[in-house]
Amino acid sequence: MIISNFVILTKHIVPPQLSCDGPKSRTLDVRTELTLRCTYNGSPIPIFTWELNNSLVDSTNPNITLYAVTGVNLRSTIFRWMYLTPNSRGIYTITVSNEIGTVMSQFDISIASRL
Repeated sequence: MIISNFVILTKHIVPPQLSCDGPKSRTLDVRTELTLRCTYNGSPIPIFTWELNNSLVDSTNPNITLYAVTGVNLRSTIFRWMYLTPNSRGIYTITVSNEIGTVMSQFDISIASRL
């Protein structure tokens, strides 16, 4: 007689979800700060990227800081650009993806000169 015990492991699969704070279109002054905050979740754990005008954000720029905050069921990312310049303007895109799917959100940022 052969007795066998099987354990069936199921993988909980959830497509990525994304929610971002604040207005999607903003005008900011030069030499001020831009902060963009988004929360995301999914399973498997999604990865995120930030782009400016379809190019990955230059994380070596000393004025740019990217934060990732991990919670039990929810993750957050904060993009912060200190001391904005005219080159800071454009379309900022956050993309969140896992093996199930991809979601994104965009922000249209304009920079006004101080008089």
